[in-house]
Amino acid sequence: MPHKKHRDQIGRTFLARACANREIDNARIRLNERPEDIDVADNAGNTPLQIAALEGCEDIVQLLIEGGCDINCKNNDKDTPLIDAVENGHLAVVRLLLDAGADPRQGNLNGEEPLDL
Repeated sequence: MPHKKHRDQIGRTFLARACANREIDNARIRLNERPEDIDVADNAGNTPLQIAALEGCEDIVQLLIEGGCDINCKNNDKDTPLIDAVENGHLAVVRLLLDAGADPRQGNLNGEEPLDL
């Protein structure tokens, strides 16, 4: 668990902020500096992968997958990165996640599965 000085007011690490800002070079640097932050969730339960999937950042999603992130993680609403990518129409990210082994049958709090959306 990162020290609180490594998180902002919504609980995001430097890596998560780089993902939210779509900054691939910064994300690569932050991942190399603190690989232990790869699956650290913010206050809403979103990991860097979920943030990148929401944003449709194919290059960052690929970086995180190659880094060994949990591709089936769930946030506080039980959404997975695959659900986030499907809901936001990021088809290239959907393909990356499925190719990496994301489970298309994992549902969220509403019982929605990626295949239903």
